[in-house]
Amino acid sequence: MGPGGVRVLLALFAIGLAVRLYFAFRYYGVTYDIDSLVAVDGALGSDPLQVYSTVNGHPYNRWPYPSGFFPFIGLAHGLGKVFGDYHDWVQVPQILADLAIDGRTAHDIELFSPARFGIKP
Repeated sequence: MGPGGVRVLLALFAIGLAVRLYFAFRYYGVTYDIDSLVAVDGALGSDPLQVYSTVNGHPYNRWPYPSGFFPFIGLAHGLGKVFGDYHDWVQVPQILADLAIDGRTAHDIELFSPARFGIKP
């Protein structure tokens, strides 16, 4: 991919990121997912060692995932207190992860393109 293609790709990534962030901060998101994250945030604030027993059970299992996302929930909680609503900020790590996956996919497509191996389309 030439320099022009890289610029176009980066522009598409930037536009996609801006649109995703706009929707994340404009709308609440999927109610069950955001409500689950709100429940986990509340449980982390009240009794962090009992998060799973607090949020899982009747009527729903809200958090069947490992605890690796807890720091992002805490960061979103802090950003929400300072800069706006928690439910807006908690969506940002997933958006950035999607962007990273897009970048990796673009890299792999370039790395394994037929032209790189001398195969003409």
